[in-house]
Amino acid sequence: ERFVVGGAGAGDIGNAYDAATARSHADEKDVWVWGYIVGVATNTGKAAFTPPFTKNTNLVLGTKASTSDTAHCLAVELKAGDIRNALNLVDHPELLGRKLHIKGDLVSAYYGIPGLKAPSEYQLQ
Repeated sequence: ERFVVGGAGAGDIGNAYDAATARSHADEKDVWVWGYIVGVATNTGKAAFTPPFTKNTNLVLGTKASTSDTAHCLAVELKAGDIRNALNLVDHPELLGRKLHIKGDLVSAYYGIPGLKAPSEYQLQ
């Protein structure tokens, strides 16, 4: 038997939180989130939404490809390795505006913005 408290949960990609909803679920682990890649976090509470991008360690997701306000975004950590190599906007500016599903741990702040750390899986659309 399986019991779920508080709904189906976002541990399944089919129940992924959108970037705006994920902001209010800090401390949840191994959850899927989706959003559009809209930029990179550059400093505490600040982000760059237009190229050229200079940080490859993170990206910022919004619920619309046109999102340009960090109050509606989720910062995503890109640790060194395959996920960073595939998703960072320094090397892949063509990903700007693409829809992304990504799994990791939600935190109350990353670069001063609610965020997702320790990503383990992703799917680009």
